[in-house]
Parts: sequence; structure tokens; C-alpha cells
Amino acid sequence: MGLLLLFALLASCSYVHPFISEENCTDYYVDFERYYSLKEEPVMLKCSLQHLINGHNTTHTISWYKNETRQEFSGQGGRIRAQGVRLWFLPSVLADTGHYVCILRTPEWCKKQATFLIVNETKKGDCNNIAKSGQKLSALANGVLSCPETNIFMNEETDYEFLWYKDCVHLVEGDKYTYDSNKLFIQNVSLADKGNYTCRITFSLNGTTYTASRTIDPDIIEEWHLRPKVTYPINNTVGVAVGSTFTTNCTVFLGGKGKHTADVLWIDDQSLIPDDSSARVFQGRQNETQVKGGALIQTPLTFSEVKEEDLNRNFTCYVVSAKGSAAASFVLHSHDLSLIVRIGCTLTALTFVLVIIVVTYKIFKVDIVLWFRGSFHHLYKQTDSDGKVYDAYIIYPKLYNSTTSTSAETFTLQALPHVLERQCGYKLFIFGRDGLPGEAVVDVTENIKKSRRLIIVYTSTTFGDTDSNVYFEQQSGMHSALIEGTVQAILIELEDVKNYSDFPESIRYLKQKQGAIRWKGGSSNISFSPFARFWKQVRYHMPVKHSPSCTEKNILLNL
Repeated sequence: MGLLLLFALLASCSYVHPFISEENCTDYYVDFERYYSLKEEPVMLKCSLQHLINGHNTTHTISWYKNETRQEFSGQGGRIRAQGVRLWFLPSVLADTGHYVCILRTPEWCKKQATFLIVNETKKGDCNNIAKSGQKLSALANGVLSCPETNIFMNEETDYEFLWYKDCVHLVEGDKYTYDSNKLFIQNVSLADKGNYTCRITFSLNGTTYTASRTIDPDIIEEWHLRPKVTYPINNTVGVAVGSTFTTNCTVFLGGKGKHTADVLWIDDQSLIPDDSSARVFQGRQNETQVKGGALIQTPLTFSEVKEEDLNRNFTCYVVSAKGSAAASFVLHSHDLSLIVRIGCTLTALTFVLVIIVVTYKIFKVDIVLWFRGSFHHLYKQTDSDGKVYDAYIIYPKLYNSTTSTSAETFTLQALPHVLERQCGYKLFIFGRDGLPGEAVVDVTENIKKSRRLIIVYTSTTFGDTDSNVYFEQQSGMHSALIEGTVQAILIELEDVKNYSDFPESIRYLKQKQGAIRWKGGSSNISFSPFARFWKQVRYHMPVKHSPSCTEKNILLNL
């Protein structure tokens, strides 16, 4: 292809007209436009001087000849025919490549110009024309390709047919492609539609059938635009106070990709609102913001002072772009400003009260719930009929020949019964205290199932020793609490635990999900009071149990 173009340029540079120059014709040399054809395909050249006689009733003659051979052409038969401003090749051959001179004569002057024709060899298996036309298609939109330089074939005869190919594969009409004369319509263009499109027109001329082809290499442009849409106003009414300042925006969404161009204007009835900021009513500068899927354009409309004449009038936002136009309006109506202030103050006060209530409940939730249970215990369903025997099953570490479980045993066997059983009336099952020696595994599981709560008492070293008797109880309890969902677990930490890596996964899960209650008490009377913070938290998680000695009579004082 490069050598062919080089040959064409050299041939253009060497173009001469030795015998025509004797006619004193003004020479315009070689026309910039080149003509291309494939071997055995028809082609038609147009005289580049045609514009000199268009629209003029001037007597003139036109003649054609080939510069390289000095052969002059007539309109009678033959493969190459001159018909006025047109020179036909029916069909073209490789030897036709060269300069063809059009001479235009009138009684007053003579002018001439050459047109260069290049005839290419047809490659086997390649339907594409070497000379390709460039056209544009927009991605994500419907596009159309026009078969170039074929109107002359259509005008000569009405009996013609078009076929389209992409990369030499025939395009069948359907949902994706449709034909209309010399146009190919493509639905929903994408980058996958890139390729060489070849159109072939078959037509008859003087009883002979010819086929001409043209190839298009379209440029897929990832720039597309949709019809603009006004998102505000929405043909609504807006309340304002007469005498106040008011500003609103016309918001327009421009869907698409690439540079967006649109004009957004405010109109009062049929008059354009000025953009002069010294006017009482004026429109501001248009602002564009890029958003997902397109752009938002906002143009403000400002009333420096709302007057009675502005009420009950349509203020319309109008947008126009290359893809279409849209409009929407709003109407101003008067309202009592003092009423709005009162409503605003009321809503603010209610919001403040609601925030106070939420914060208070969050801080004193445990105290409030316990007080409500004690004051309105008759509203709660009695637990005696639920089939359970114990209010809580207690699991704690019992390590033989170890001092690490002393605090856990003291807390479990003394503190828990003292407060929960004696003062609050709960019935506890403490393994080791209430169970029989050598109690079977199945009995442990059954006792846990008979309990409404599962209290797990532990220290930082409880789960680090596999000899602990609490191991099986933990496993059974966690199975009931997590898998069967029959019992709610309560975790009690007797000391600050910093590392939970040795803890069973079930304990870590419960700790993360609901937290644990931390015991910080000692042997004082305050530590064993059911109204101490620790015991309130334990009672909060325990079943509802009405006990006069364990009821907050004066909850506000206890807070």
C-alpha cells in the first residue's frame, strides 16, 4: 500500500500536458481528491471543474483524456465512457491507473484539471477495499454507516441491491443490524463493533450487471449523550414569606459520557429572567458537577425580595441540548413565617427531649428495667410453668491440687448463693454442691436443660488447663446455649483477662456477642448487696423473679 501511494505521488508530480498547453487552457494541475477502485469493479470520475458552470446558463463543452496515453474518450460504447462531467469505467482494470484530464471550454475561456485514479488488485479471500472511508459511531447508542460514493449507481438505475459485511462476514438483518438503501443501522454500538465494514452494491446498466464495493473503518467514540432531564423543580409549589429573600436551583441531569453541552435558563411566564445580579429577580451562573452516569447542571434563581406579584406565577426552568429539550416549573405561595418558626422550635424541642430520653435509657437501662420488673411484676409471665427446675446452672473451675480456683469457688459457693438465692429468691444448681458424687454425663446435660440460665464463672487461667472439671460442663453448656438455643448464657469474669487465645471458641463468641460481667467486689457488705452495680447487671440477665428484699423501691435514690 505504501509503495502504491508513493507511486501515486510521483506520478502526480510528473504530470504534464504537452499538447493541451497549446490550446492556452488554464491548468489547475492535479485535484487533491483521489479515486480508488478494485479490479473488475465499476468506478465513475467527476470533473473537478464542475462548480465553474453550476448555476450558469453558459455554452460549454467537456472532454476527457488520459494524460499518460493521451487517449481521448467519447460517450459511445466502450469500456471507458465520457458522459459530460462524468467518466465511467465499466468495469475498471489495473491498467486504468493514471491521470484523467477534464477540459472545460466556453466561448470565453478554457480550463483543465487532472484527477488521479488508482485501481487495486483484488486479494483472494479479502473483501475489503484498500481505500477505506472513515466514519464515526458513538458507543452505547444506535449508529448508522453510509456506503460512500454509491449514490451515482443508485441514481442511474432503480434496480440495485446492497449487502453488508463485517470483516468479510455477511451481516444478516435482525435485532443487531438492519438495512435501509445504502445505510446500515447498528443497535447499541460497543467497542466490539470495531472492524472493517464492506458494502456491496449490485446494479444493472445497459443490460449488464456490475458490483461495486466500498469499505468503512469506523471510529468507535466512547462519547454519548442522552436527552436532558430536569430533576428540580418538579412542577411543585413552594411556600415563601412576602418580603423575604428566596433562592432555588434548577437541577438538570445530563446522562452520557464525554463533554456535556446544554443551556439552562429560567423563564417567568414567557419572559427570560435576566442574569443581572442587580435585578430583584435574576438567574445566576450555570454550574456543572460530574456524577455517576453523567453530569448535573445547576442554575440558581434568586429573589432579593419576594413580592406579592411573584405569588401564583409559573417560574419555568428550560434546558436545551443537542439531544433535545426539557422543562419544569414551580409556583410560589405565601405562608405565615411565624408559624414555621413555631413548628421549627417545637420539632427542635421534641428532638432534644428524644435525645435526652435515649441517652438516659442507654446509661441507666439496667436500673430502669429492674425497677420496672419490681413495680410491674404482675405484667410478666410467671416462669414456674415453663417446665424448668432451676433459674441458673453454675459452671466454675475446680482444679484439683491448685490454688488458682480458690477465688472462683469462694465466689460461686458463697457470693452467688448469698445474693441470688437468699436475697433474690433464685434457685441455683451449682455443680459440686447440688450434684451427686460421680454424677453421669447425661445428668449434667439434663440439669443444664432444666435451667433457665447458664452462668459461666472463669478467670484468666480457667481454660488453660485441660484437667479442669469444668471442661465438660463448658462443652455441654455451650452446646445448649449456641446449638440448641435452649438456655441463655451469662459470662462472669473474676479478674481482668487480657488474652483470650486459650479460651474455647464458644466462649470467645459469647464474649464478642454479648460481653461479660466483671466482678470487682470483696467481702464487704456493699459487695453483697443486690443493689450493687455488679449484682444489678447479673439480675438484669436473670429471669424475672419478684422478691421484696431484692426490689428497687426507690429507684431514683439508687441511681
